[in-house]
Amino acid sequence: MKSFTLPYEGHTKIYLQGDDALEPVDISVRFMSYFVASPESKIFVRDHRSLPALEAKKALSGDDKENFVDAFCQPASVKIQAKDRRVEIEINEGHATKQEDLLTLWLGVIDNGKMAVHKTHWEQLQPLGNKRFAFAALVE
Repeated sequence: MKSFTLPYEGHTKIYLQGDDALEPVDISVRFMSYFVASPESKIFVRDHRSLPALEAKKALSGDDKENFVDAFCQPASVKIQAKDRRVEIEINEGHATKQEDLLTLWLGVIDNGKMAVHKTHWEQLQPLGNKRFAFAALVE
């Protein structure tokens, strides 16, 4: 597979790493918006899928977060672009025919400099201080 430069548009699997991988910013009827880890990361995610939005609202009201993670981590159509000194990620409903060939959009927080090793095609790392980094990456 080839490496990508921004903008990127295609179908991906999605994986969240860490309990605080996403910080909700905007709750709307049509979408949910998040920053990866915190606004300091400058990695902005807008998810237009209905099931993750429903499960996010339940999780924010105190329900089990695991249902949200399961709903969020489903394959989707993704657009990633650099815009106004931040990375913007748009997620929409979408299913690819060959799941095994998909890259993975990996979002989360690196604590104490520890991150699993994957073949990386694109990444954005943003320091958060105190040995923490927010990240977004396309990996195999």
